[in-house]
Amino acid sequence: MSRDFRKNYYSSLGVRTVEARSTLEEALSSARVDLGLLKRICLSVKIPRVLRPLVWSLLLGGVPLFRPIWAFAQAQKTDTFEDLRRASSVLVRDNRRTEYGPDASLSSLEMVQMLRVRRHMNLIPFVVPSLSHKGSHLAAIADCVNEICDGRSEAEAFWIFALLVDKLAVAVDEGDPGEKEALGRCQGMWELVDVHAPSIIQHLTWIVVKPNAFVGWYLSFYASVMPPHCLEGLWDATLSGAPDILDYLGLSLLLASKRKVEACKTEADFMRLLVKIDDFVDVDAVSATAVDLWIKSRKPGSSI
Repeated sequence: MSRDFRKNYYSSLGVRTVEARSTLEEALSSARVDLGLLKRICLSVKIPRVLRPLVWSLLLGGVPLFRPIWAFAQAQKTDTFEDLRRASSVLVRDNRRTEYGPDASLSSLEMVQMLRVRRHMNLIPFVVPSLSHKGSHLAAIADCVNEICDGRSEAEAFWIFALLVDKLAVAVDEGDPGEKEALGRCQGMWELVDVHAPSIIQHLTWIVVKPNAFVGWYLSFYASVMPPHCLEGLWDATLSGAPDILDYLGLSLLLASKRKVEACKTEADFMRLLVKIDDFVDVDAVSATAVDLWIKSRKPGSSI
């Protein structure tokens, strides 16, 4: 990837890479945050981790754009978080309840249950959410958010998680539209791989693997297969209007594991590989390649 290409691409977004970090700090210190500028910055550079929770809260609508009321909004969110946590602790009665409560650290399991309680509180009549529906993809997202928000308040981490799930239309309960959307994204990624690496698709088709084999990647927005430090920059772009960057992450993963993929002799072989594919690739290189491929796919001056 040439520097000139990157420079031209970033310039087309209205942000010069040399000035991006200082521009971010200036944007966050303004009395009213320019959301359009914030999105353009997120599409041009990787956001410093110390600022990411605030940036994501702004992008997700969890923090108002008007800076003088941030403290008031945060206090309200914290109160609501504490009420929701208490309600979840009372409503959830199973053998995992000991992990819940204000005296315990906020776990991904508790975050998922609070999310479900929050959603079901809007139903009339109220129905206690079931724990039977598989939610490993939600737990993976919660784990990722918890690590990215390390050092921040539990309330802030929870609201970023909850609003992220809302924004990305992640499936929370069985039959949610997010499940169908994830399957559609699998098809899009499959077609992208077919363009860039047709031999991979030919082999997968030969061993009767279908696009829906990758649904776990899209249900979790790749949190089930990639570590947080590799995902955070890609999620910056996703939340700023470029969700297709994740399709290039899938492409990059398959390109990096091409020999392993083509060594699979059956669908079962491939499914076993899929759940541990990150063990066979350099995840940092995969993430960087995904960004490069995505940038190459966009013409300078095109709008997101």
